[in-house]
Amino acid sequence: MNKPKICLIEPCHSHEEVLFPMINLLRDDYDVHVLAPQSLLDVDILSRTRRLYTGVPIRWDQEAARWRRLLRMPGKYREIRHLVDSIGPEVVVFNSTYERSDLMLIDAFFKGIPKAQVIHNFQRFLKPGMRRIYEAFDLNLVISEEVYGYVTEHQPEYRSLDYFLPIFFGGFEAGGGTAAPPPTEPDPILHLGVFGSAGNYRRNYQGLLRSLTAWGRSDRAPGFVLHLVGELPGEYRDFVNRHDLGHVVRCHDQFVPFEEMFRILRSVDIVLFLIDATVRDCAAYNRCKITGSSTLIKGFRKACAASRDFKLDEILEDKCFLYDGSHVEELFESIANGSIDKAAVREREARYEGNLLLTREEQKARLVRALKGVRAARAGAA
Repeated sequence: MNKPKICLIEPCHSHEEVLFPMINLLRDDYDVHVLAPQSLLDVDILSRTRRLYTGVPIRWDQEAARWRRLLRMPGKYREIRHLVDSIGPEVVVFNSTYERSDLMLIDAFFKGIPKAQVIHNFQRFLKPGMRRIYEAFDLNLVISEEVYGYVTEHQPEYRSLDYFLPIFFGGFEAGGGTAAPPPTEPDPILHLGVFGSAGNYRRNYQGLLRSLTAWGRSDRAPGFVLHLVGELPGEYRDFVNRHDLGHVVRCHDQFVPFEEMFRILRSVDIVLFLIDATVRDCAAYNRCKITGSSTLIKGFRKACAASRDFKLDEILEDKCFLYDGSHVEELFESIANGSIDKAAVREREARYEGNLLLTREEQKARLVRALKGVRAARAGAA
């Protein structure tokens, strides 16, 4: 029997780290079509998994001037609607809905189509007038159990909300799986990692560099190597060179393909959130939005480190090493004095054992059930 069709729509070049897990979770139950700019379909995590879905390019020049993009937006969503009509899906899922203008155009062009959206930042829907647009979707999904719990508890009018976790379940790299291969030789050095594009509005990189500088002046053997992975400003590499920190910091500061990023992630012992009270959206994380570090940590079942300022995911509380404020040097000190070592890291990693929430089976069941509910609700209302 032919599987029902589903369209996953990504209107811009963005959020492929959420799009691929959705494909992976839905491919057994649906004939998946992905409508996205060609540039996004060409990213390695999507281009190398084309066997799992049908790619349908949409025209969108993300580098065009803002006014040109605004003028093009109605035509873009009209074109997407025509493509959807030619496919005939059971339901469409918008992976990203950006500004109010995007949402209004989706509402206008997709009336009568069973539709869902993935909400990456729920703060948008707490603004005046946004409740009606929220209700224009048959299904609204967030991508964190923490955000789901906070919103439904504190905003009871949004109790129709649902969620799934777009964590990595394998199926992309040549090696497959998420477990790190056993090392050929014991490595006593702890490898720390910070993942994501740099910007102090997301993570406190300046605080990290200050901590590294203070630590570097101590002349103590560090016992760790820190990997900065993402598109970093050249000034960060200059800072590392100027302060003679090259022996403890490795900058992967160009665009890092997913295969390379996952390889580095597997080799890392501790992932740093690097979010504290100096970060603009600190109070919103795990309440209305998430940091991508959470999904990486959960997907690869890593130990992590965080400031006590940061509202940590409950599921990660017993896998995390903590420090005060922006004083990452406290983490460095614990490594140097032996309080945090390989054994302590492995003990925290072992605490993931038996957690069904982070399994593909559980997340597949959650997402498929929610999407099948859209069709059932439509049929019941007819």
